[in-house]
Amino acid sequence: MRLLPIRVSVYLIAFVLTFPVYAMRKPGEEIKPGINLFSYPSNWEVFGGENSPTVTIAPREGIVQDASGGGAIGYGAVVSFNFHELHSQDLQKDTDEMIQHLRAGNPSMRVSVNGRRVTVDGSPGMVTTLASNSPYQGQTEADVLLTIVRPQGLFYMVFIAPERDFRNLQGTFDEMVRSLRFTN
Repeated sequence: MRLLPIRVSVYLIAFVLTFPVYAMRKPGEEIKPGINLFSYPSNWEVFGGENSPTVTIAPREGIVQDASGGGAIGYGAVVSFNFHELHSQDLQKDTDEMIQHLRAGNPSMRVSVNGRRVTVDGSPGMVTTLASNSPYQGQTEADVLLTIVRPQGLFYMVFIAPERDFRNLQGTFDEMVRSLRFTN
């Protein structure tokens, strides 16, 4: 009897968070200077202050309460620029530094698949798959880090989902990357 509610809950999470491509928004307005609004599912929201260089794009259901009582991202994406002065324009070095920065805030994070080179809107990028503890109790989280060298710093996007559900969201994340356009 106890398994039924658990199965139903898992089913509802997968159903709510699996999005067809036609539900994606179209690029148009800027969410931050230099980043054109890219496609993301129509039931996801943009969270983040106007003065913050970081935004979170996620469904409301993807923001969960963590063990300390704060908000944690269970499903969604974090988008930002790393504007540090020591930005080297070396994609591998800057990506490694970004991973170290992410690990400082999440000690359970580790590289699960080494980076591979990609091109996004004509700019060199790298995709690195990370794994960490999920805010969903007892689950492992897949964190796919996209880094792109830009004149103003290292642009990065971290796609977040429980490892077991990541395949269902892969198309959503791929479409977000394909639609990404920089304004400068």
